[in-house]
Amino acid sequence: MTEPSQTRNVAFSTLFNMLPDLPVLQEIADKMQNEKDAQVSSYVISVLQSFANTTFEPAALLSRNASIALENAPMYRTGLQHSFVKFGGKYSAQYKMGLSASLSSIGSMDSYESNVFRLDSVIYGLYSQLFEVGAGHGSSLN
Repeated sequence: MTEPSQTRNVAFSTLFNMLPDLPVLQEIADKMQNEKDAQVSSYVISVLQSFANTTFEPAALLSRNASIALENAPMYRTGLQHSFVKFGGKYSAQYKMGLSASLSSIGSMDSYESNVFRLDSVIYGLYSQLFEVGAGHGSSLN
């Protein structure tokens, strides 16, 4: 059964993938100050932190916006016991190509709704999702 926090995390992922404007990200980050669900706040903050810390050139605007949005967000380290996203990438301006990878997990302390690994590329300005592998949907970790 999907928990409300998992639904909210998937909704945030959907919104984030639509590349929201800075004011939207700032409002969401600001609301994490009073968020009572650790799964939601952990996930949202980890997404923003992952993208704020990337030097992957195709994500430069999103990285800048996430960094600014984090200025008003609560700061704590998100552990792997909560929902999270990790993102990294490398872009070569010389060759005009790059590669990024992300790992995300949405769930709770004892079950995970979704675990996804994704690999994307940019070649001469053309973005492509190379593959995405997912597992889970309520599988118990016990």
